[in-house]
Amino acid sequence: MELEEEPTHRSTKDWKVAAIRKKLDICAQKLLEVNQHAANLEAEACRIREELNAVSAAIMSLPPEILIEIFLLLCESRRKDNAKRLCSEYPPQFLIGSVCSLWRRVAWGTSRVWRTVAITFSSRRIETQNQLLQEWMDRSRTSLLDIYLYSENLGLAEILFRNLYQPPKETFAIICATNERWRTLHTPRFTHLWDQFKSGNAPATSLYELCLSLPSTEEVQTIDWDLRGSVHLKKLNLEMRGRRGLVINWRALTHLQICTSPPECLYFLPNCLALESLTIRHGFHSEASLNLNDNGACTTRLTSLTHLSLCETPMAMENVWSYMTAPNLKDLTLSPTHTPDDCMRWSNSLIQFIRRSSCSLEKVAVCNVSTTCVHTLLEEARTVIQLIVVLSIPYGQQVISNAPVLNLLNSSLYGSCHLPGLEELCLSLKGDLRTDIDTLLGMIKSRVLPLLPPRNGQPPGKKIRKIIIMYHDTALMEDVEPDTLRRFYEELHSLSTSTGTSIKMVTK
Repeated sequence: MELEEEPTHRSTKDWKVAAIRKKLDICAQKLLEVNQHAANLEAEACRIREELNAVSAAIMSLPPEILIEIFLLLCESRRKDNAKRLCSEYPPQFLIGSVCSLWRRVAWGTSRVWRTVAITFSSRRIETQNQLLQEWMDRSRTSLLDIYLYSENLGLAEILFRNLYQPPKETFAIICATNERWRTLHTPRFTHLWDQFKSGNAPATSLYELCLSLPSTEEVQTIDWDLRGSVHLKKLNLEMRGRRGLVINWRALTHLQICTSPPECLYFLPNCLALESLTIRHGFHSEASLNLNDNGACTTRLTSLTHLSLCETPMAMENVWSYMTAPNLKDLTLSPTHTPDDCMRWSNSLIQFIRRSSCSLEKVAVCNVSTTCVHTLLEEARTVIQLIVVLSIPYGQQVISNAPVLNLLNSSLYGSCHLPGLEELCLSLKGDLRTDIDTLLGMIKSRVLPLLPPRNGQPPGKKIRKIIIMYHDTALMEDVEPDTLRRFYEELHSLSTSTGTSIKMVTK
């Protein structure tokens, strides 16, 4: 006789079966969704393949002369202002060659594709690199070469005061064999390379741009290299303690960037009469004075100079502009290593240089200076179109007031508009936003809203197209009432929307 299951046991079993069936249904639904998604992806992949085939078919059908121009654009469009980054990039020539045999045949058979040589020497791969260099030079044939050399851990060697890795003589024998085709050369001090320079084995008659850097860990002061035959040399970037031993036609240079020890950095100036751009950076320390009167120096008139950038001690900067005039100067960048001790004397010396030059500045960037220096400069440089100011707190002070600079830029506070042609403004402030907020907002309004004619009848200034305000101490912003800060940002947004001026407020 069969026993019937108790109702309670049967209901529990049915509940478990129902739960399992529900899970199976959910899994089945998910599986359907996954299959559908996979089908959609496959369809999308087919569509993309068809588009790629259509595009590649058109590209593949291009004549070789058009392909070559595309390849050259790809190879030459890389940024070359940072040798370390450039030398670490994978060569685009190899990327092109990996696409197909046609591209590889066209690209690798074109000498101009190989005219840029960028390599970071490695002690572990130097034999392979030497073979690659030889093959690279052979493929470049008669093309002028842009050569960028770097060494493994070069930056780390500077920090840890270690000598950088020096490749063997064979490496530079390969490079120097092509010296008559050098158009650009960027290199730190490699012993065997500089030995080649000293021995006269690298006249580099086609050289146009040269960048030589001497790590501060080196005991060598300068380089012995006679480049009088390099009649095309126009751009020179020199980073070493001295320039003696380097024989150059200074009169032909148009762009000079120099980082050396005083008083070396100024002795070349009277000969560089064709300069269009001059950059002097502080790097090597020296106890020597920059007073040129002891050497009978006179003021040099640089009529072609349009860009001047100085990053030096305040006294060194004074000496630079005290012995030169630049009537066509348009772009001035000043970044003293520290805030001038006597701001008024430093500022007056700068103003005398501007007046003596009778130049119409269009772009001015000043960093690490006080409000006094900026105020004095802005009162004189009224033709500026682009202004960048990074204020600093003078030694011994805890806070500074930004009001003098902000009020000077406020076109509604004076009878005439200071900097009437100003179109771009970037201010990096270090004061207290709580005390600056109304003054700052008033200045911005006066430069972006429709400008009323000045009371003296002069035409109104231009409306600024771009404003960037930076505050470096975010702790000072915490003292501003939240509602006040919110209204301030809302008003900036409203002004930007209604006037079309790009207004950004940045905190660091």
